[in-house]
Amino acid sequence: MTRAPVRKLAAPDVATRLARFAVEVRTRRAALGMRLRQCAALTGVSKGTICRVEHGERMSAETYLRLAAWLEG
Repeated sequence: MTRAPVRKLAAPDVATRLARFAVEVRTRRAALGMRLRQCAALTGVSKGTICRVEHGERMSAETYLRLAAWLEG
């Protein structure tokens, strides 16, 4: 008896996911008319880190969770 081959679903690579998240953060902040300083105060994430996230750089899990919660709220 032979097994059917397992199909692996192609997942977006890390850079693509970071880029999508960056766009979401930047778009939400712009839609609310927020400056980095205001966003930092609301999320507990520093201005510099938010700027780096908006440019698609990697972030800690804690930063991701804080920004994701803000996006959902």
